[in-house]
Amino acid sequence: YREAAQRRKEAIRHYCYDEKTGVYFDYDTVHQKRSEYVTAASFFPYWSGLAPCGDRTEDSAKGISLLLDKLEYSCGLAACEKKEKD
Repeated sequence: YREAAQRRKEAIRHYCYDEKTGVYFDYDTVHQKRSEYVTAASFFPYWSGLAPCGDRTEDSAKGISLLLDKLEYSCGLAACEKKEKD
């Protein structure tokens, strides 16, 4: 189980993590691309301990800060970020 868990962790970091923003995004396996939408599900890697730690804690802080900026409102967290219609 530990080997399978390590492989899953590596796959999630490879496919879902965006180094530029420090955020984990959903991955569309049908179209084989990372989602561009920020959702509350992006907090899960930080909560579960999957997110970078140790000497990369600044990456986690950056990602959490961006998520809070986009999802936190006075009444709580939104499920997804508000996108303007074209």
